[in-house]
Amino acid sequence: MGLTEWVAIGFASGFAIGAAAVKLGLWYWLILRWNEEPPESPAGDSGPHPTEVPAAAALA
Repeated sequence: MGLTEWVAIGFASGFAIGAAAVKLGLWYWLILRWNEEPPESPAGDSGPHPTEVPAAAALA
């Protein structure tokens, strides 16, 4: 199969997947989710940094 056939298959499958997503209502859900602001994590919620080494482990 040549490049032309692969491109045609790609366009056809992309169109079919897009049409199915619109039919099932998933496309609009995805777009609405994409436009949402990400939730902010509370201050001080991050764990220890992986580069931090406890003093006892550094001496061993």
